[in-house]
Amino acid sequence: MSIEVRRVQRLGASSLVVTIPKEWARRLGLEAGSRVYLIDEGDSVRIVPLSKSSGEPPEFVAPPIPKAAGDMVVCIYLSGLSEARIKLRGPLAGEALMALKERALSLLGVQVGESEDGAAVVKVALDSEKLDVPHMIRVLARDAEGILGILSRIVERGGSSEEDLRELEVLERDFLRNQHAIIRYLMTRRAGTPNLVANYYAALATGYLGFAVDLLDNMVKLLPEQGGLTLQAEEASRIKGLLSRLVELISLEARIIANPSFTRAGELIAELSSLRGEVRELISGSPSPWAAVVLAKIHDVLRVLTLSAYVTLCMAVISSAGRGKH
Repeated sequence: MSIEVRRVQRLGASSLVVTIPKEWARRLGLEAGSRVYLIDEGDSVRIVPLSKSSGEPPEFVAPPIPKAAGDMVVCIYLSGLSEARIKLRGPLAGEALMALKERALSLLGVQVGESEDGAAVVKVALDSEKLDVPHMIRVLARDAEGILGILSRIVERGGSSEEDLRELEVLERDFLRNQHAIIRYLMTRRAGTPNLVANYYAALATGYLGFAVDLLDNMVKLLPEQGGLTLQAEEASRIKGLLSRLVELISLEARIIANPSFTRAGELIAELSSLRGEVRELISGSPSPWAAVVLAKIHDVLRVLTLSAYVTLCMAVISSAGRGKH
């Protein structure tokens, strides 16, 4: 890595410019008129040349439903493409473009613009190989723990608040940005066959973990405002205990995805099975209406986490085989 000091200079009334060393420009294929991405990374700015390809970027036709059109940007992102065009047609083309831009906010390094002919242009400026994937998986667990913390507070005080929903929105967006970046990395990584299969299992496990967190999100949105959640004291205490154990299990699941272990995956499956049995027993005990709703949702989350755990078990086996361990 090379480092040089450059002075920032003013251009016109409000723009600032900085020069790029000649050797750097030559190596990156930059010249006057070249287009680059400027990526805001918090305390630094990264400059990424637009990818040069042998032809035009692939072009897709958006479905007539704006939400479905918006979801196309996720598919383009996960496929590993760096640029694509989406034809927008019909009376809802404007809404489809807005849906694409809104959906892009849940993805790292994605911009959606509009070409002169009215097509949406999706550009991805993300070097997946430089991602700290184990750290990002731990961030997924942290966001999930934050959502479980919101649920615990709601149960304790008997309903949700506007602050809870605002906090949930931030956690949900952060989770999705990291989850999608991880899956893009895993699905586009090139490796030996055993590792490549393990990558697919890791992507699937991460997807299941995201599904579980989505169920938790929906639970928060489903619960009534403060004062509307009526639970008996014993029910509230038991549910808070279940949520606390879910925090531990989701954290363990994330650690296993980041560092596959056959033994720990097996232990996780056993713990999930045990907790599911406890929840089923509570459901069969004629709980109050709201307690029954919350318990049923927790059981759904546990079922999805169990699927994720079985996938990580297979991933651990394949990873061990790829390292020559049996």
